[in-house]
Amino acid sequence: MVAEQFVPDGPHLKLYNYEEKHWDHLMNWQHATMYLFYGISGLVDIVAHGTNALPVAMDRMMLSLAVFIEVAYLRFSNWLRQKQKSYENSGTSLFWIGFVLYPPNGSPEWNQTDHMNMMFLTMCYCWHYAFAFLILAVNYTIVTWAVRSKVKQSQSMEMGLLKTSERDQESEDEI
Repeated sequence: MVAEQFVPDGPHLKLYNYEEKHWDHLMNWQHATMYLFYGISGLVDIVAHGTNALPVAMDRMMLSLAVFIEVAYLRFSNWLRQKQKSYENSGTSLFWIGFVLYPPNGSPEWNQTDHMNMMFLTMCYCWHYAFAFLILAVNYTIVTWAVRSKVKQSQSMEMGLLKTSERDQESEDEI
């Protein structure tokens, strides 16, 4: 991702060129976005197999999502109109479509025939997914921590009901 951004003729973290009024190096941004999802997949793979924090099947789901993102980029660039219609009809994406097509800051409206705008739209869709996964990961971490801390607190109260090894020995002696 860093290499895509900081190659000599790369975007250097600049998405829009305000002087020339066009997107800046969108192909590099798209490649960085694809690498982001493969990176997320690798991170989930490490966490799922290295700890008990995630189900093991989560690594396959994230890898399939990374492949889906890559295929979406390839397919979107070849079938712009069909994909645009399917994205417009997607109920979960209405917020970002409205934000991108009709910016609230008073910028000019979206040119839906410009190929660069279509590339940016695809990238926004993927960033939306990445941000949603970040929110899910934070929520999962907080809930897991809260549940585990409650379980630890409740185990100390319930331990008195269980037999200890000393009481087991006494029970066997009584028999």
